[in-house]
Amino acid sequence: GLALLEAFRNKVDGDVLRMITYITDSLLALNKRIATFETLSAFIEPKYNELIRMLVPHRPVEEIRESVLRFIADCAEAVRLFREQSCPDVIYRCDEIIRQQFHRDISLGELAQTVGVSVTYLSKLFNRKYGMNYREYLNEIRIEQAKALLEVPHMKVMEIARRVGYSNANYFTRIFKRLTGLSPQEYRDRQASGQ
Repeated sequence: GLALLEAFRNKVDGDVLRMITYITDSLLALNKRIATFETLSAFIEPKYNELIRMLVPHRPVEEIRESVLRFIADCAEAVRLFREQSCPDVIYRCDEIIRQQFHRDISLGELAQTVGVSVTYLSKLFNRKYGMNYREYLNEIRIEQAKALLEVPHMKVMEIARRVGYSNANYFTRIFKRLTGLSPQEYRDRQASGQ
């Protein structure tokens, strides 16, 4: 927040009128992002309106600075609370990403960054929702996809392993057997014989 205001001040050479314009534009952009979440918007809107009323040229720069900082702090707090209260949304978004990109080696860190929460928080969410850690969940999704591919005749196990995100066929076989009780070939044979 402080660095942002300093940047504004330097950009406008201390001209309060121009500084207010910059701040207002930035706040409008922030407000637009927040407005996509109804619960957040309801919390922030009155604070935003109150702040806009403060942004008038005759007010001392120091007062404007205080108001903007308070608003930014309110936004940060609201976003933090919203994220932590919307666990189903975070998990749903993660699930979507995993199901679209399971063939890549998506780390928990990358996933956390994409959905905008901390690694620790996301790790807890996975354990709470699925009763397993992120890596185990990713394996479950990959093996689910592998089962479908094993029903495709003539597709080599090595190719299937690669398609679902395992570069090592032996490792894939080990994970597959641990989760299904069968090797990929045994699973394929059972499906073919209709068991």
